[in-house]
Amino acid sequence: MIWMRKEVFEVDGQGFIIENYPYSEKEIQNAIDNGKSIITKGWQDLRLFKPKWDFETEQWIEGLTSEEIAEREALIAEQQSVLPDQDLNAIALMELASTVYEGGVSECWPCYLLLISSKAYGLMRKYQPNYNLMSKLS
Repeated sequence: MIWMRKEVFEVDGQGFIIENYPYSEKEIQNAIDNGKSIITKGWQDLRLFKPKWDFETEQWIEGLTSEEIAEREALIAEQQSVLPDQDLNAIALMELASTVYEGGVSECWPCYLLLISSKAYGLMRKYQPNYNLMSKLS
């Protein structure tokens, strides 16, 4: 006999998640019979930093305070506004190659090799979508 399993959550007395399990209906009932608080309802449609089960309303709620939520959202915004080192390096390479080319040093073939490298060129296209490398080489 095949047992269908679903994701369930064991919560503590305050409603915070202790662990999640893939349980069959029989395993869920056994856990409940053994005194565990097992929640079968998920929170996929909600954006929760720290899910907490509300035993009164029988719904998931946010377990963080308003201040903690604001701190996390500020951290996320800060992280999204900072470019990774490899992107910054690629931008620096593009600027260097552009400066060398515009300065009339067209025989600087290592600069063109850097431009053609897949990572640098891919990032160049990301930040300068209308950039046409072939027009620079002809």
